[in-house]
Amino acid sequence: MRLNSQQHEVFATALHSLLTYVNQRCGIVRNDTGASRVDQCMQHELVARFLWDHCNLIDDYVQENPDNLAPAYLSCAAGLVGTLYGTLFMVRRNANEATVLHYTGAYTVSAPSDAYFTSFPDAPVEVRGAIAPCGDCIVAIPPLTVMGLASETMLDQLRADLAAHGTDRPISDADVLTSRARSWRAHRTSERLRQERAGHQVKGPGAGYHRGKLAGLGEQERAKLVSEHLQHKEHFAEFDPDPFEPICLHTRECPEHLEDALALLDDEWLYSIALDIDEEGDVPELSHSKLVQHICKLVSTRGEHLRDSLLLLCDEEELGLVRLLAQKGEVSAASIDPAIMASLDALMPIVFIVETEHGTVAWMAPEMQRLVSEADFPTYAKLRRRLNEARYAARALATMCGVISMGDAYERYLAVARDPLDYRHFSLALAELEDRGSRDDYALWRHNGTSYLISAEISDSSAAARVSREMYADHIMSRMSSANTEGAPLMVALAEEDEDEFLMLVTQKALELEQMRLALLNSQRDLPPHELSPFMLTPSPTGALAKLDALRALRTFVDAHIPNDQNDYEFADLFVRSIIVSSVLMGESYNETMDVIKLYHMEGCEGTDYSDTLGRLVTNAYNALPRWDLNGWSLEENTERITGKRRFFNADGTAMTLADSDPCPCGSGKAYGACCGNRRLAS
Repeated sequence: MRLNSQQHEVFATALHSLLTYVNQRCGIVRNDTGASRVDQCMQHELVARFLWDHCNLIDDYVQENPDNLAPAYLSCAAGLVGTLYGTLFMVRRNANEATVLHYTGAYTVSAPSDAYFTSFPDAPVEVRGAIAPCGDCIVAIPPLTVMGLASETMLDQLRADLAAHGTDRPISDADVLTSRARSWRAHRTSERLRQERAGHQVKGPGAGYHRGKLAGLGEQERAKLVSEHLQHKEHFAEFDPDPFEPICLHTRECPEHLEDALALLDDEWLYSIALDIDEEGDVPELSHSKLVQHICKLVSTRGEHLRDSLLLLCDEEELGLVRLLAQKGEVSAASIDPAIMASLDALMPIVFIVETEHGTVAWMAPEMQRLVSEADFPTYAKLRRRLNEARYAARALATMCGVISMGDAYERYLAVARDPLDYRHFSLALAELEDRGSRDDYALWRHNGTSYLISAEISDSSAAARVSREMYADHIMSRMSSANTEGAPLMVALAEEDEDEFLMLVTQKALELEQMRLALLNSQRDLPPHELSPFMLTPSPTGALAKLDALRALRTFVDAHIPNDQNDYEFADLFVRSIIVSSVLMGESYNETMDVIKLYHMEGCEGTDYSDTLGRLVTNAYNALPRWDLNGWSLEENTERITGKRRFFNADGTAMTLADSDPCPCGSGKAYGACCGNRRLAS
């Protein structure tokens, strides 16, 4: 049994229209016309996953009728409120029909297209996805993601539970599915609330919202309280899973060989793995089983290349775990840092995250054990540290200077690196990391035969993001004002009718960014790049800049003046970070940077000198931050270069009045006139 061509057309059109409506209304993902097929599938799944958790949007869609669809399409869309989303167990399948088990019952499911179910491994398998009513039958909604082999023990228990409730006989009635799906969602909602209440009873009320809780604390004590708060947040976040969480391999039975493990992955994963192994990048279009065999053959002939490229992605802790896996083949998650375990997803097919009857383990196929056991781990660890140091230097220099030639960047890197790469490997490392699409703050730019390191904010790839911000400024500002987590993804849905205008503006913005880079080069011509401070060699340049004295003074003040209904444990750090992003990365003027005060609702007064003090501290912070047009020097440092004197500030942001005979506030023990008050002019 399957959908006929007319039913399939109605179902596909109604689902696509509904998902488009939800994405435009809720801004789940942006419409990226250049997205790969993999990205498009992931975006589709993210929107669908959001929809099945918020089925009330379907009623809104039908009532608003945004696309004026015919009654048949609207009726089909309305029926999707009966969609059942989650973990399913496929226990029988043929080309066009399958029997799946869910905790609510057994269902006979129709294929959305010819021979759809033949792409799945032999049953029983565990899949994640949705089944929905369509007319008088039940249909699978692509994509159904294979999570692994289903344990017979678990299936026996599930069958027994279904039999006890009289739901073990497969049904194909759409009305029954709708009824059970509604009950299941209601059950999940009540269960989640019960768990949250139980968690609060055990843990007590959530941390935060205690005025001045962090005021006056030292750095270590403050960092400890903030860390405890974030851990507390993560405890309750487990009841609301992050939709952007990477999908790891889960299976109920641990495969013994690489081919068995690879067979559990979908075609997109397999294709990306094959491209990683094949140095020539010539991976033919093959069926699922043939692609698995092709990869196994590549591992035997070119496995060293795969091993080397993937192990260089590991940090020291991950390398230690991979080394342990090469010795044992399997390691229990109970003895592993969960953060390390989560990051191993990128190392397939070297490492698989496997869920067995005894818990989650990290597992390595015997073929990969033999390959990885030959690795020189000390060399990998050392090279990884050197590559990280090069990348951190690139991040910091691009953040500080905006544009800097590779030659100048390398000179600054040499001055602080403990074990520097030579220039050739430094350049190759940055180029390779950029090609991998890593989420870095820098990009590479070539102009008139010279290679430059530039901030990602002024790279061509940022043009689309800038246009999105401008076209949807009101929407973004409303989302920013409601955001309460640092680094939360801010993606904007693009209406189809805006695509032509969007592409035109992106092209125009790319030209503007090119002119901006040229203008920066011209403004920096007679000013040497700022030296790179060792404290900037961190994964987060903005986090390092937040440690500057002027930024710490601002954060200390904000700690004691948190606005009502704001979280003490996050607000000051977010506020300071916004000042940095506004002043440095966005290149905004002084007045625009001061507007951050209004954005965070800090313009009100809580004391007679509140507003004046805050204004002075923000001014000091703005003057202390690096400027791209000054080649990484701050306004304050540029003033010191001209006057030969360094200025110091009181706790309220006012400038100190110092005589030459006064002790220098820098702590050197010398008189101010013989120390920071008598600097030689920079050449």
